[in-house]
Amino acid sequence: MLVLFVMTLHGLYDIRAQMMEDRTTAVKQLVESVHSILVRYHGLVASGGMSEADARQAALDVIKDLRYGDKDYFWINDSLPRMVMHPFKPELNGQDLSGFQDPEGKHLFVEFVEAVKQTGSGVVS
Repeated sequence: MLVLFVMTLHGLYDIRAQMMEDRTTAVKQLVESVHSILVRYHGLVASGGMSEADARQAALDVIKDLRYGDKDYFWINDSLPRMVMHPFKPELNGQDLSGFQDPEGKHLFVEFVEAVKQTGSGVVS
């Protein structure tokens, strides 16, 4: 009986790990799609087809309206970390997020920035 219990726990752990890996891969692909939007507008600025201010606002407007899954969305923060664009809480735009903590006390936005600075991308859980 104990062996069956241990095998079940191990199997559940493996399933959870695979689900997390699948979700991470899916989110990474979604972020790459959003990045391609930024690259497009950067190209328009570089070619003289659009001013930097207009391209920035156009990109923010497009990304602000993007959704995935049932309730997920994209936001943009910079490396300070300061909120550049939040689609549901525009009052956060321009705010320093370094003091923001999740319910567990984790400084999520600081960790986001550290992950990107270390490897260029990353996952914070």
